[in-house]
Amino acid sequence: MKPSNPFSFKSGTGARWVRRVLVAVFWVGLWQIVCLITGHEYYLASPWSVLQSLWRLGGQAAFWNSCVQTTGRILLGLFLGAVLGCLLGAITARLAWVEALLQPLLALIKATPVASFILLFLIWFRAPMVPVITTLLMVLPVVWENVKTGLSEIDETFLEMARAFRLHGWKKWRCLTIPAVRPYFRAACQSAVGLGFKAGVAAEVLSNLRGSMGGGIYESKIYLETADLFAWTAAVVLLSLLLEQAVTRLLLWGEKPRNRRKTHE
Repeated sequence: MKPSNPFSFKSGTGARWVRRVLVAVFWVGLWQIVCLITGHEYYLASPWSVLQSLWRLGGQAAFWNSCVQTTGRILLGLFLGAVLGCLLGAITARLAWVEALLQPLLALIKATPVASFILLFLIWFRAPMVPVITTLLMVLPVVWENVKTGLSEIDETFLEMARAFRLHGWKKWRCLTIPAVRPYFRAACQSAVGLGFKAGVAAEVLSNLRGSMGGGIYESKIYLETADLFAWTAAVVLLSLLLEQAVTRLLLWGEKPRNRRKTHE
């Protein structure tokens, strides 16, 4: 059998990495071309300037402290939003009247611009709490709907089997409910991490919260430091992607290898 070339576009891993590199080169090259056309770093910083700014920021303790502070607030908001979303999802899946009562609230949260919530929260709460509550509010509807859907779509046959085997309480949750809801909860968390991170950083920007990544973005804009603005934004994107990967791996931990392959597929 002829061995496959790992760098061939017909192979799996090699093809994906080659495509990613080519796509990155294309967009960075286009970025550089636009910078040359504009001719002003004030309007659009070049990739090299952004990389220099990111390197300079990375050498400062204040930068890493801002990353830790922002990540901590957003993780707290993600956790609280996930817990509250699971509780509301479980209640509304079981009680139709509660779902009818809370459905307008869910629709209101989804329809209202996040900036409006942030400005209201600045009136109601202290600035450090605004990113936490904003993240919670963005995560809540996603987890709520997915958990409710997962509970509602449990096959009636499995429920009858659980009754036949006298599975009640925690045993029923461990053997039937949690495995059925887990894929929905995992998908919700994967979507919520990026959404929550963006909303949390936006709350920091509008709050002008010092010692945070959003605060760094705001100060870069005030002092017209475009390269620093791009560098802070790149750091936010990288941290968001890392957090999303970490959450995904955490949710996959303990599952059977076959289930993991299905998830990645």
